[in-house]
Amino acid sequence: MECKDCIFLAFRPNNETEFMEFIEAEILRTKLFFRHYSYPCGIKMLVYKLDPRLSADFELVRKGRYSGTSKEYQALFPKTVTVKNIFGKKGEEISLQYRVFNKTADLKKFWEDRIGVQFLEDQELWPGMSIEKETFHINRFLDAQAS
Repeated sequence: MECKDCIFLAFRPNNETEFMEFIEAEILRTKLFFRHYSYPCGIKMLVYKLDPRLSADFELVRKGRYSGTSKEYQALFPKTVTVKNIFGKKGEEISLQYRVFNKTADLKKFWEDRIGVQFLEDQELWPGMSIEKETFHINRFLDAQAS
């Protein structure tokens, strides 16, 4: 399915009813929700139009220059998220997006410890985008499931 200036998000929900409720909420929440469809293997695709007002930000994201995105773009992502630990207890945590946009000290330390390099101030703390890695290919998915 082609859609110029859209983003496709793949899900494999465990609970079909909850996922349909999520889709209904998305339809009401944003005019940018375009459509949804399913594959027989259980993969659900949600398609959103990209807001043309933020096209410069999308280009920065494509180039991996996350900290250079506008405050308007960054405000679309939550600063904190609710997470569940292995015992089911919920808590608040700084979101990954906030950490990437703001190059937080804890994210910098995580990567420096993990890959053994020191980041310079002008370096981003998240890998750049790869269209090939970000593109969902149903046949590759099915082949991987079969093996």
